[in-house]
Amino acid sequence: MNISSAMLAAGTILAAALIAWVVDLVRNDRLPRGILLVLGSLSALGLVAMVISDLDDVASQYWSDHSVASAILSSLLLVGTVYIFYENNEQQRQDAMVTGLSGAGVGGIVDHMIDLEIALALLSQDKEPPALHPIWWKDWLDGKPLRWLRNGRGELTKKDAHDPRTMAVAARADCALGGELIDQCVRRLLAAMRDWTPLISASTAGTEALLLLSHVRVELMQLQANYQPGCTDSAILVGQIRNKLRVLALCFEDWSFGDSVAENNSFRRPEIMFTAAPGAPEEPHFPSVDNRELSEKLESASAQIGFS
Repeated sequence: MNISSAMLAAGTILAAALIAWVVDLVRNDRLPRGILLVLGSLSALGLVAMVISDLDDVASQYWSDHSVASAILSSLLLVGTVYIFYENNEQQRQDAMVTGLSGAGVGGIVDHMIDLEIALALLSQDKEPPALHPIWWKDWLDGKPLRWLRNGRGELTKKDAHDPRTMAVAARADCALGGELIDQCVRRLLAAMRDWTPLISASTAGTEALLLLSHVRVELMQLQANYQPGCTDSAILVGQIRNKLRVLALCFEDWSFGDSVAENNSFRRPEIMFTAAPGAPEEPHFPSVDNRELSEKLESASAQIGFS
C-alpha cells in the first residue's frame, strides 16, 4: 500500500467517524443551526469536488484504482449532505412545534405546577388546610384532586397574602394528613399529563418535558410511601420537589409565551414566583436532558428564580 492509498483509506474512515458523530449530535439537538449548515455545505462541496475530479483522466484513474474507498467516501458525502439538510428543515419544523403546539400544552399545566407546590408547602404546617383557611379550603377532601386550591386563588397575589409558599419552611413535615395531600398531588399531576400530552408531545422538547414530569411523579410517590409527620427526611424531599415545581412553572410559563414575550414580566401569571425563598437556594437536580432547547429553558428559569 503506497502513501496516497493509505491517506485515502484514513480519510474515508475519518469521514465516516465524523459523519456518525455529527448525526448523533443532530439527533440529540446538540448542534447549533449555523454549524449544521456549514457542515452540510462542506459535505456538498466535497461531493461536487469528487464528481468534478472524475472528469480528469489522472484523477479518474486514481478513483478507479481505489474503487471501494471512493465508493464509500462518495456515499458518505451524499448521505451526509442529504441527511444534514433534511435535519435542518426538520429542526425548523420542530422549532415551530415547540413554540406552537408544545408551548400551548405546557402553558396549560402551569397552574397545575403552582397548585402542586402550594399543596406541598402545606405539609410544612402543623395544621390541616381548613384550620389555616377555613373559608377557602374547608372542602379540601371533596371533589377533584387539589381543585379546592382554586378557591380564593386571587388572595395569593395580594401584598399581605398568606401564600403557603412564602411561609418559613419547617425542618420537619408536620401535617398529620399529609398522606392525603400527597395522594391528591399525584393524582393531579397524572390528570395534567393525561389532558395535555397530545399537545406537549408534538415536539422532541415537549416529549422530554413529559419525561421530567414523570420523574416528579415518581418522587411524589416515593414521598407518599415514606411520609411520616415530623420526619426530617420527608421535609428534605418535599423541599427538593417544591424547587423543581417552581422552576418548571416558570419554565413552562415562558415557553408558552415565547422568548420575545417572556421578557416582559407583565405577561406572566401573578402567581409565578421569582425567588428561591423561603427554601434553600440550591438548584434542583433534573435528570439528564438531551434536548438543548429544553435544557436552556430550564437553566434560564433556575437563574431567574435565583437557584445557584
